[in-house]
Amino acid sequence: MNPTESLMEDLEEAIALGSARRREITLRQVTDLLVGDIDRLSDEQVAIFDGVIARLAQGIEREALIELARRLAPLRKAPPGVLSSLAHDDIEVAQLVLIHSPRLRDSDLLGIAMARGSDHRQAIALRSEVSESVAEVLVAQGDRPVLHALASNAGVRLSPESAALLVDRALLDKDLQVMLKARPDLPEDQVHRLLDLAPAAARPKLADETPAKPRSAADQASAWETRRAPTPDAGSLEYREALDTIGAITLMRPVDEEDVAGFAEQERLEEVICAISFCADLSLTTAERLFTVADSDLILLVGKAKGWSWATLRSLLGLRDRDTALPQNATRLAVTFEDLDPKTAQRVLRFVRRRDHSIPA
Repeated sequence: MNPTESLMEDLEEAIALGSARRREITLRQVTDLLVGDIDRLSDEQVAIFDGVIARLAQGIEREALIELARRLAPLRKAPPGVLSSLAHDDIEVAQLVLIHSPRLRDSDLLGIAMARGSDHRQAIALRSEVSESVAEVLVAQGDRPVLHALASNAGVRLSPESAALLVDRALLDKDLQVMLKARPDLPEDQVHRLLDLAPAAARPKLADETPAKPRSAADQASAWETRRAPTPDAGSLEYREALDTIGAITLMRPVDEEDVAGFAEQERLEEVICAISFCADLSLTTAERLFTVADSDLILLVGKAKGWSWATLRSLLGLRDRDTALPQNATRLAVTFEDLDPKTAQRVLRFVRRRDHSIPA
């Protein structure tokens, strides 16, 4: 009996017996065979490995999945089905695939960026090459760590529109201003806008300092993999009853700021998210991310774009984090909100809406 025939017998026995340990051993053997012969395999043969590995990977330990992701991530002909499953998994499994896999297409990355949380988007932002279309979604959906990863990665291709939106987001983030100024591909008009965004006292420093050059994706990825703080994923709430409540309001009149503020005061988060979705013309997923991303920039921008009062925004921020009610935090956020340019905020909201409606979740 040759080694391949022996392995196939072991495979069928491992699957039939259902022993997790036996499945892991056989999975390692199958992966060894795949990696060793990958350059000689046809697409049809890779598809066979795809089905076999998918069956063996069901129910195995998390450490074994992480090891599988590590071995498949660099392969240009990695089994696409297994790779996609790993990329959608928890970030501990997905991160190496998202950062390093050349097999993932833009359509895969766009779907993951829309469906998963900040950690997955940050891993995508650390790839050695990030296309304009993927970067646009990451800019629209990303929180501060994602935006910093994009701005600092020399392999990210920024469209004029996403460059402009990054500069808009830099209004609330001085570190992001410095990172963007270091990019040699930033359009000249956006460089001038950076100087306009900075407070007058800070402009000479921003204009004269020599910021660090954008780092390679490999350098960023190495640093991030050893220092990562998880953030909540969107999609964890149930909206059926909240949608019924908001739907009843829309039968009589449009949902407005007073509804948003009232639900916020009652701490009815699901109703708040649904009301914002109706008011701002955003998907529920995007509206929910206003309360789950790591920073409050986007919720301030949405409120300013809609012309809402600081009292309403204070209630919404309180639902995100009760520490915002502390006097020093409330004062700082109130000043930030007051200083926001309504036209800039409206431009950000239009961009988010456009990406929201054009890219499937």
